[in-house]
Amino acid sequence: MPFASKPTGRSAMPSLVPSMTTLTLRLALGVILGYSIGCRSMPAPTGAREATSPKLEAEALPPPPEPPPLGPTDHHVAEWYWKQAEKARKRGTPAWLRRSVEQYDCAAELYAQSGDELGEARARNAGGLAWFELDDYDEAEAWLSTALSIREREGDAFERAQTLNNLGLVQLGKGLPKQAYPYFLRALPLWQEAEKPMETAFTWNCMGGAWDQLDQPAAALEQYRKAYEVLDHYQEEEALWGKAFVANNIGVVLNYLNELDRASSFLEMALAIWPKLDNPSGEAQTLNNLGWTRRLQGDPEAALDLHRRALSKSGAIRDRAFSLHNIGVVHFEQNRLRASERYFNRALELRESMQDHRSAAYSHYSLARTAALLGNPDADDRFKDTLHRARKVGDVALEIETLVGLASLARSRQDPASALTQVNQAIDLSEHQRVKVPHGDMRAEYLATKMRAYQLRIDLFLDLHRQRPTEGFDGLALAATEAARARSLADSLRKTKEIRDFPYTESNRDTTSGKRDAAGSSKANPIAEPHVTEPFMAASLEDSAGSRLSKALDSPASSPGGPESAVAKLLESRTAEAAAWLDTVRTSLLGEEDLLIYFWLGDDRGYAWILDRETLISVELPARAALVGMIRTTSYRAKHHVINAQSIEIAARNLSEALFGDLSPYLTKHRLILVLDPGLLGVAFAALPLPRGCNPGTDETWMIDRFELIQTPSIQTLALLPQVPVFETTETATVAVFANPTYTPTNERKSTPPPSPPTGQPSARLTDASADPWRSPAQTELVPLPFSRTEAMNIQRIVGPGRTVIRLGPSAARLPLLRGFGRDHRILHFATHATSDSARPERSGLWLSTWNEEGKAVNGLLNLHEIYGLELNAGLVVLSACETARGAEIRGEGALSLARGFMVSGTPRVVASLWRVSDEGTAHLMTHFYEGVFQRQLAPAAALRRAQLALRSSGDWSSPYYWAGFQLYGRWD
Repeated sequence: MPFASKPTGRSAMPSLVPSMTTLTLRLALGVILGYSIGCRSMPAPTGAREATSPKLEAEALPPPPEPPPLGPTDHHVAEWYWKQAEKARKRGTPAWLRRSVEQYDCAAELYAQSGDELGEARARNAGGLAWFELDDYDEAEAWLSTALSIREREGDAFERAQTLNNLGLVQLGKGLPKQAYPYFLRALPLWQEAEKPMETAFTWNCMGGAWDQLDQPAAALEQYRKAYEVLDHYQEEEALWGKAFVANNIGVVLNYLNELDRASSFLEMALAIWPKLDNPSGEAQTLNNLGWTRRLQGDPEAALDLHRRALSKSGAIRDRAFSLHNIGVVHFEQNRLRASERYFNRALELRESMQDHRSAAYSHYSLARTAALLGNPDADDRFKDTLHRARKVGDVALEIETLVGLASLARSRQDPASALTQVNQAIDLSEHQRVKVPHGDMRAEYLATKMRAYQLRIDLFLDLHRQRPTEGFDGLALAATEAARARSLADSLRKTKEIRDFPYTESNRDTTSGKRDAAGSSKANPIAEPHVTEPFMAASLEDSAGSRLSKALDSPASSPGGPESAVAKLLESRTAEAAAWLDTVRTSLLGEEDLLIYFWLGDDRGYAWILDRETLISVELPARAALVGMIRTTSYRAKHHVINAQSIEIAARNLSEALFGDLSPYLTKHRLILVLDPGLLGVAFAALPLPRGCNPGTDETWMIDRFELIQTPSIQTLALLPQVPVFETTETATVAVFANPTYTPTNERKSTPPPSPPTGQPSARLTDASADPWRSPAQTELVPLPFSRTEAMNIQRIVGPGRTVIRLGPSAARLPLLRGFGRDHRILHFATHATSDSARPERSGLWLSTWNEEGKAVNGLLNLHEIYGLELNAGLVVLSACETARGAEIRGEGALSLARGFMVSGTPRVVASLWRVSDEGTAHLMTHFYEGVFQRQLAPAAALRRAQLALRSSGDWSSPYYWAGFQLYGRWD
């Protein structure tokens, strides 16, 4: 059963381990290799099976029994050798495995002599397992290839699939996932032909392992998901084995992607199954993986306890090695370096005794990191040795992290040229891997795991800037930051731009819709090698500017003059390229009243840049961890309608000073365009106090009192957003409003005021999503929104009946939008419920009518992936609902929110909310907003500020809860 349980710790943390163990492949082969045709049992490993190393202890075996005499045919003797081989193999020690190979060989030859080719194939197939367990992959491949050649002539679909899958697993054992994958692809239709759904699930699990070795966690997760969903329908013991393995694998991929709550759910699910199967080895591996989760959640003592429990259950050498390694990781992160070194060395000894080259390479990496922190002079040589090992086993993730380790070491030794060369190599590999991920959101999750490399490059450029503050390295640092920001959104916008340039007619509607679907997710052949040609920056600024930025971020050329000469060349060429790009940004995107402020929060320190049409200023900020408490406290005030709490006011003041204090002298423009680190996305900047350095006047308290505030995910996305005006003139604009959808089978409730929430907060336009890891969210009660109807009527009164389409009740439905309704309107307004699911972003969406005019239940959730594919020509989308600017926060990319979803669909401006918003209060805010746009001819940014100031000055709605949560994203004109 090829349920390859994933080990712990493969992450961008200081200590890594490989993505798949040979042990778990060995466990997996029991069913697929099979000892008799059609056998589907999976032998449970015992603690004694690998209790000693083949290199550490030789085992004396008793003499083998005498075979029976040969008769008229050799078949009965072949059967005797087969049974003896089975007994020997099940003993599991290296010596018994070697004896089983000899007996399988005799059985195979005698089967062949008696004319039983399928018997010979069965013996070669089972012998392949014994060679695999002896870590002799070449012999295993040879035996299995012989079995396959026979089974392709004589065997049925099950037998061919069995051996094909085994050959793929051997390639995974060799660390050759690209060679493994075609075997799995050939096995899949054969399992289906043989009507073996569980075996199909097993192969999907193996394919997940191949993608994981290729450092493609999102693709791995998709294969594991398919396997899990099949196995979830069965209750047999074999299916329980499979569910435990797959749940474990899913948990580790989610750990890698930092989705820790979901990872914990799956790992605890696996942990509950193992005792039922009496499998201490599987339990030990899952305990290790759960320890990894706890470590990432910031609970090292809980992690250490889980790893020690795993060690106590680890009979097999590989299990012991993983437990020891992970104990070393916890000590490393607690700065107990000598202790970590001892555990890493113990793990390395075990791994090398088994010739487990991939796992050993990770141990070498961990020891190199430890040596670097201890200041050992051999740290550089250790990293270089690890780099060689990583390349030899084909582990790209380890290669990337090792290059980052070398770069960090070079930085500490004041060698910026070498450091930049190495970190750029790491980033180049990350970019190459990134474009292999087929789906845009999954690309974002992948790149988030590589942020350590991007952070280091930013730090290196700012190190140079501190040494040479007038030579332009701060511009290079900003360019490097932009290269790590909102990349997947930029990819989607480029595709959307291609769609907009593709003329739409009814005859090509299907083609255009297909292109739109591709903007959210790619349907490319997962086996095909992608072309890695995309530039770092948005070429839409100018092709030459995009080229200049790519050159600016290239590795510095080697120079016979040494590091100083390399830095000089960097100064001459790279800073000039960055300066040219910045000039293009200024002239193309910024006006006289615009200030672009760019935030990056790092682990050790943060940075902010302020850019206008003439200058670039950079300042250092506190590290991310130092700001977290202030951000949470400040956000709590607005989200929970808290007034005049002194501790919260102090936190808000401190946060404002931390972010803007050093920038205060330069905040001289009226409009602030904020490019935020994901850690700041929950901050309501409108309700932050003005920093003291801005010399607030008597009527100025908050940022909104002085500035228009706009957010954009990155400079390149701002450049790629369509330059579509909200309307050519207010007389020709058309507004479509979806409001007060029908959420019950009767319309009577539409006019019934909603009940007050139990917290005492005003009625909110929200429904929460389920936390269940795979299943659809339970549809909680969707209460009516009577004031959203008032909101719609007010918009119609302001804009004019002839230019407003109002869809209320059952007509506020999802299907018209999917059928192109949005193409005909320049403004789309949604006054509905919304759901934000940070665990499964694709389940986020807008709740439209769940009942149609005939009283029949319909799907009312316009989900995030459907939003990606909408056909829109809107210049503005207003999401007058709860938490439409929130979503899963991915480092580097931002929030996978509904606001971002409408940007993907090509909307240049989106008004969205940070928290649960009041039904009645929001109706007042939106009325003021549309009055500003249509009656005062204000741009959306100015109109939103005016509306917020209007509520701020009112008695009933003056709390920031009612107005500060709405923000404008994208273009501000």
